[in-house]
Amino acid sequence: MKMNIKKRLALSNLLMLFVPVGVTLLTGLLFLVVLFSVFNSKGFLLREEHFYDNKDEIVSFIDESLKSASPQDRLSELVASSGSAKLRILIAVNRSLLYDMGTECAADEALLALTAGKEGGIFVSDADRQLYRKEWETNDSLYEISVFCNYTEWSEEVLIIALAVMMIGLVGIAVVSILIANRFLSRSVFRKIERPLDKLLAGAREVSSGNLDYTIKYEEDDEFKPAIDEFNTMTKKLRQSVEMLRDEENSRQMLIVGITHDIKSPLTSVIGYVEGLCDGVADTKEKQARYLQGIRRKCGEINALVTKMIVLTKSEYELANENGRIFPDEEIRNFLAANGEEYLSEGLRIVYSGGKTPALKISPEDFTRLLRNIADNSLRYKKSEEGSLTIRLSHVDGRTELSFADDGIGVPSEALPHLFEAFYRADKARTFTASGNGLGLAIVRKIVTAAGGEVNAYNNEQGGLTVFAVF
Repeated sequence: MKMNIKKRLALSNLLMLFVPVGVTLLTGLLFLVVLFSVFNSKGFLLREEHFYDNKDEIVSFIDESLKSASPQDRLSELVASSGSAKLRILIAVNRSLLYDMGTECAADEALLALTAGKEGGIFVSDADRQLYRKEWETNDSLYEISVFCNYTEWSEEVLIIALAVMMIGLVGIAVVSILIANRFLSRSVFRKIERPLDKLLAGAREVSSGNLDYTIKYEEDDEFKPAIDEFNTMTKKLRQSVEMLRDEENSRQMLIVGITHDIKSPLTSVIGYVEGLCDGVADTKEKQARYLQGIRRKCGEINALVTKMIVLTKSEYELANENGRIFPDEEIRNFLAANGEEYLSEGLRIVYSGGKTPALKISPEDFTRLLRNIADNSLRYKKSEEGSLTIRLSHVDGRTELSFADDGIGVPSEALPHLFEAFYRADKARTFTASGNGLGLAIVRKIVTAAGGEVNAYNNEQGGLTVFAVF
């Protein structure tokens, strides 16, 4: 089961608690076992009061040993287990010495003398030695058991020192186990953090060096996955933005080239007319008037081209923030009232159906320019003496929809995605002319997009072109 970083941190915290505690407890238990073994091997390492408290138990053990099959072996084990206590056992039956086992000390005879003639259990001691002597009769036999034992005050000091060393050792082991557990557990958790951070750092370096095609591959399902996914999404959007800027730069260069080419033609005509006037070619008033009318017409074409260039070179932000809000229904009716008859005289009938809709953030000049560009496009590509353009305005599901459908020649399907590109021509054989320079629909898209809308085009059932905008 895969664990995310949060679960790993929780598990690490638990292990940081239980591992040192477990190691410390196990070590403490081991110390106790060793300490018990050491002290047990030393025998009766007890002070006087301790020997006094256990004297009857020692005598009972000796009595049981005498009744066993090998009393000497058992007594020898008891003496050997006394260690530095230098246990000595004297056993007499009917005043006859039966066993004398252990280490004899100088004080033993003096201590025996102190108990001479006394019956029962007698305990005596001097500065270095202790004696417990007991007499009793069993089966008409008199038993005398004398147990000698050295003072061992130093044993408690050793015990205290041993316990102190054990506690210091346990504390040291606890600290060491905490440090070791922290090192390994922290490394385990940090590795899970370090790897995705390294991937993000490598990705940032790739992007900063210009490699916008770089994608971070990360399969883990943890807290870093959303960040890495966002990084990949950001890189993708950045690449698209760069490509868009590159395309816009290419379009801008194409625009300059196209406008220059389109301006050159009417400008050449103007120069020709002016030279004709200067050279006296227009020697009559009628010719002069015709030359001047030609100059005015060509200047108008140049002015129209410059105006279109200004619109296209404006950013969408600039267009969107130009002062003006319009009601489309009102503006369309005003446009038809002012220009409908002119278009009809040129062979284009414009029909409008619509009603009140919310205002759009478009300046009146830009909306009029939008209407005129689409109407001019329909007029230019009509397929009969009289063509038609139907404008429909509606408000559906909170959106304003505006469509322009003509009955012209339409465009090939492969050309539809490119209709709104500056200077694009479905008919590649055409050259740039003032009557059709490929800027009209590009301006339409610029105005619609700046207003927060979308625009597309498709061939309608009449075979003509429909331009559909949604705001």
